[in-house]
Amino acid sequence: MDIYHAREHLHDLANHLAFIKDTGRPPIQKTEDLGVMLHSIGYGQAGETYTWFDAALDNGVLVVPERGIELAEAATQLGRGA
Repeated sequence: MDIYHAREHLHDLANHLAFIKDTGRPPIQKTEDLGVMLHSIGYGQAGETYTWFDAALDNGVLVVPERGIELAEAATQLGRGA
């Protein structure tokens, strides 16, 4: 695959995975508490930081907040490979 087609493929994939995009399909009829899930990983001079969120399906829809909750004890001192 050449660069042009790879870029187009990534663009299509990004559009497909867009969280806000309405597909027009009805959500699955499932409501369930999924527990705590990883929201994001931050990389910095002090090491890695992790943010979390309380995940739940509400009639098949998983709502991910814009920002997760950071737990001080979840940060690493040296980052990956330490």
